[in-house]
Amino acid sequence: MGIYNSSLYFYEKALQNTSLSEKSVIFNNIGYIHKLQYQDSLAIIYFKKAIKLSTAANHQENLARSQDNLGHLLIKKQPTEALVKLRQAHELREKLHDKEGIFTSYIHLSEYYSAVQDEQKAEQFLEKAKQIANRFDNLKYKEAALYKILQLTGSSEAQNYLIVKDSLENIQNTTENKYLSLQYQINKVEKQAEILEIEKTKEEQQKLIYQLIGAIILISGVFIYFYQQIRYRKQKEEQVFLTESRIAKKVHDEVANDIYQFMVKLEKNSNVQEKSLDELENIYHTSRNISHQYKNIPENEDFGQLLQEMFLNYQTDNLKIIVKNISTVQWAKIALIKKNTLYRIAQELMTNMKKHSDATLVLWDFIQEGKKIKITYTDNGKGTHLKKKNGLLNTESRIHAIKGTINFESEINQGLKVKIII
Repeated sequence: MGIYNSSLYFYEKALQNTSLSEKSVIFNNIGYIHKLQYQDSLAIIYFKKAIKLSTAANHQENLARSQDNLGHLLIKKQPTEALVKLRQAHELREKLHDKEGIFTSYIHLSEYYSAVQDEQKAEQFLEKAKQIANRFDNLKYKEAALYKILQLTGSSEAQNYLIVKDSLENIQNTTENKYLSLQYQINKVEKQAEILEIEKTKEEQQKLIYQLIGAIILISGVFIYFYQQIRYRKQKEEQVFLTESRIAKKVHDEVANDIYQFMVKLEKNSNVQEKSLDELENIYHTSRNISHQYKNIPENEDFGQLLQEMFLNYQTDNLKIIVKNISTVQWAKIALIKKNTLYRIAQELMTNMKKHSDATLVLWDFIQEGKKIKITYTDNGKGTHLKKKNGLLNTESRIHAIKGTINFESEINQGLKVKIII
């Protein structure tokens, strides 16, 4: 009894997470166990469930098996219904060419006709069963046929044999059930191991996803940081330009104009010396030059021409300035902030040359390569061991603000060479 209950327990467990077809087989097996335990009512319920599910799942073999089991159980209780089910099972097995099933149907039909005392038909179906067994040379079928024949003879020797045989079968079934129970436990452990492995894989995948998200956040943070830095430098450069423009306007509107008005007054006074007027005029021109130097470049003017005019302002009888390829540059496509920056850097270099180099020749060379502009400044001045003073430092800070580069090359008596890329 314990083995049967154990089998039922595991069959109930097996019902979880199974297909409709698999459930139909399990219901048939549960019904058969209840039949062995003489729990006919429960057996009938499960056989009917198996028939219903087998029909729904189109599991023909299990449908025949369940009908045959139900018909065999009903032989004594409901013989008419039993014969219907036994015949349905037999006909279906004939269509499926299920020879093992056909043999079982012959045995059960023999039992049915023996129960209704139709010995002739009982013998006929037993003979058919023996013929199948002989045809397939199946010892199991032969034994089953002989077993049924011995049951029908009713001799005492036959009954003793059957009792011994049943006892041996019980022992064998007990051993097999224990094996099946152990096998189920092993399968259960293996399935749990598979589940654990799947969960472990999911954890590793989640860990990888978290790492990727972290990397994306880190990269985004770095990108935002550098974007903010670039934006800050750009805003700072624009602010410098605005400040310089305000100073230039103030110098022009207030200082230069006031000096000019004062000069007009002094010219009306005949006692003022000519030398004093000349000095005031120099101050006036200086203030105007400062104003022009730091005002923003007009957006719609020809920038190349503005640069050339600025260069020529530094030219004297002792200093020759040569400008190459400036007209080949597409200045209209260059951002205004870059043009303003280049203009200021060119002023710084020219002013530095005028003050310190004693140069007699300056060359500016412009080359456009795609969106980049390469500019080379060269003079033949006295040169120096490079020490970046305030003027040169200003050029570096300005060019870096617009993502450009500037490099200086100079030696004593070798002049100065500057390479600019914007």
